[in-house]
Amino acid sequence: MYKNDLLAFAELRYSQHSTVRFKPHMNHTLSIGAVNRGEVLYPVNREEARLAPRSLININPETRHACNPATETGRSYNMLQLDMAQRR
Repeated sequence: MYKNDLLAFAELRYSQHSTVRFKPHMNHTLSIGAVNRGEVLYPVNREEARLAPRSLININPETRHACNPATETGRSYNMLQLDMAQRR
């Protein structure tokens, strides 16, 4: 995770070769993700997308979702989270 006091509303998370699986959850932030390696299963609103490397995804605040590796080899990704309430 990377945070800078000058950009307190922004947080950058990254993961490499992760096989960690997340339960469906909601974030309070606007999230923009980039898949670097591996494939990701992205269930949201009763549908599921399969994201390939070089895919970008936008996750609106309070949207129930999960982003999990599609295979046992895991995935690498970057996730920028923007807290729109703190941006002023």
